[in-house]
Amino acid sequence: MKVQTLVLAASAALILSAQGVAQSDTGLERALTELNAGLTAPAGSASMAISGDARIRNKYTVAGDKKSIDTRARLNFDFNVNESVSVSLGASALSDWDSGSVDATGGNIDRYTVSAANLLGDGGTFTAGTQYFTLGSGRIIGSDDWDQSPSTATGIWYDNGSFNLFFLEGDANDDSYGLTFDYSVAMPGMGDISMRPYILGDVGGEPGSTKFSTNYYGSELSGSAMGFSWSGEYATGGGNTAWTAATSIDVSGLASIPGVSGASLDLSTSTADAGFLGTDDLATLGVNEANGSALTWNQAGYNSNALWSYENVSTAGVSFSPMEGWNGRLARIDRAGDASWNFSSSTTMAGGVDVWVGYDNGDNGEDSFWMTAGINF
Repeated sequence: MKVQTLVLAASAALILSAQGVAQSDTGLERALTELNAGLTAPAGSASMAISGDARIRNKYTVAGDKKSIDTRARLNFDFNVNESVSVSLGASALSDWDSGSVDATGGNIDRYTVSAANLLGDGGTFTAGTQYFTLGSGRIIGSDDWDQSPSTATGIWYDNGSFNLFFLEGDANDDSYGLTFDYSVAMPGMGDISMRPYILGDVGGEPGSTKFSTNYYGSELSGSAMGFSWSGEYATGGGNTAWTAATSIDVSGLASIPGVSGASLDLSTSTADAGFLGTDDLATLGVNEANGSALTWNQAGYNSNALWSYENVSTAGVSFSPMEGWNGRLARIDRAGDASWNFSSSTTMAGGVDVWVGYDNGDNGEDSFWMTAGINF
């Protein structure tokens, strides 16, 4: 039997025991009552909360397709069973208007979790099910919201303060495990540096045995120096490494330009060895292989797979408010020699509808406009 099956079964038993559910063989009527108990809300349960979001996007390519529309709608159902146990369900529907087809997840429940707080009396929380999940800043595993169908992970998570442990379902032979924790250290002349180290590995083995192996070590880093803040991440696995660094600096001088206020300059760079993360790794990392594993868009626009693509990437952007109620950003993005200028601007319109518009001017002549309109409810 696979390791994760045993772990899932054990966790399910713990969660159910927290609710006081017990099987009994005292008779058919008793058995039927218990069988149907899960179909009704327990006495004293809190009300269910419903939330969601919907958006529509279009890309207009100057020298090509003038219409590329896709849409997405999601619903979230959160229910407190009692003061310790909660259940969450998420359903998604998406479509590509050009192809006329609805995605395989259309109208289906694609996320579902059960969480039990303080189950062992230690203040920690167990969560089991399928959900969006990002490790670190998403270099290895990430749920990319820019994708209309973000990747999901199935497994068990245990969170207790600054410590996090998880087991994820993988392929037929191996599952994966990981842990992270928060740590701070004071560096002379640089102030406090916050770190979030992580380990990611496989759980496998022959029948009757269990084998743990470590695939990746890494850490998120953040701090401040010389009056500005910075953040970054470093990871290594299989003899290959990847890292990123970013900072944001206030540019008060731009505020003197009529109509411009609140300006800042952001800089980022990212690089990875060619063999850092291959497609063969995806199945054992507990992610939806069709959607990839890492975040790819990050700070770029519609046309650019930017900061977390598996190649050398650098960005330099200026964020500002071009007029009242609007936020804007002008950025130069260089992706392994494939460079472009990217402008985007956003505002909130009547009814709480958020609107984004952008223009991507590629050095290779591939220019495009894009627009996104969405609302949370």
